[in-house]
Amino acid sequence: MWSLIVGALVYALTPAPVDVRIVSAVVVAIAVFIGIALRPQRGNENPRLLRFFRERLGGDGPFLCEVEITEDAVSSRQLGTESRRAWSQVASVSEVPGGIEFVFRPMESLLVRDRAFADATARAEFLATARRFLQPNA
Repeated sequence: MWSLIVGALVYALTPAPVDVRIVSAVVVAIAVFIGIALRPQRGNENPRLLRFFRERLGGDGPFLCEVEITEDAVSSRQLGTESRRAWSQVASVSEVPGGIEFVFRPMESLLVRDRAFADATARAEFLATARRFLQPNA
């Protein structure tokens, strides 16, 4: 929005032919847009909002997330909410840096972090089981 406003001001205030004014306005608007998009993001500075989330979530975390895979579905439970996705909705199961990623159709994902597993053997068994359940639907 700011880039449009600044671009309109540049167009209105530039004493030049129309084509130069348009090019100037577009260049400045793009520069403002890029400048705003690339500016460093600050942390949440609203203490009331932080207090609200801490109260609702019971602290700063970490928060337990349970992931269960069965022959029928992939289920995840966190903060009193359960999500269940049938294997027909699973597009892929893959190893990624830091964990095992489930990608669901049309556009959703779930990352089971490496720290969720007691050891590398448990992680490998979980991945093998997930891939076995996915195979009939792939």
